[in-house]
Amino acid sequence: MFKLFFSFILILFLVAGCGPGDLKDEIVGKQWTVKTIQGKGIIESAKPSDITPFDNGVSYLIFTESMEVSGSTGCTAFMSGAYTITDNQISIDPKVTTPGNCPEPTEKNFLEALKLVNKAKIEDKNLTLFDGDKEVMTLVATAKVSVIKQTVKDDE
Repeated sequence: MFKLFFSFILILFLVAGCGPGDLKDEIVGKQWTVKTIQGKGIIESAKPSDITPFDNGVSYLIFTESMEVSGSTGCTAFMSGAYTITDNQISIDPKVTTPGNCPEPTEKNFLEALKLVNKAKIEDKNLTLFDGDKEVMTLVATAKVSVIKQTVKDDE
């Protein structure tokens, strides 16, 4: 009887997943390239082999373990953003660090869409960001990235 009860609890745990860390574990360390914003296509092909890391003109996000987000709007890099996650709730606060002279409204649409985000779902290697139940943005993992933090040590 004890084995049956223990097995049932173990199955519930496995089905339920590991909790809030799951979303963070899935998004950290990848370049998430934007496929759609507000339902409008940004890139025609979202196959990872079609997009190299840090392509110019491509909007993307990179999430770090330390709850920072960086990326590109497609013509401007931002570096000092932050994100928070609770369960499947996510908020993203990008800080643009370089002024953009973007000829089209892509940068503005990208940044405004990020501010709306409050929920996320990962399915089939796609990260979908929502405002409530309304899809705001869909991204695809196009590259694994290593975020290197350097520390400076005084010579002894």
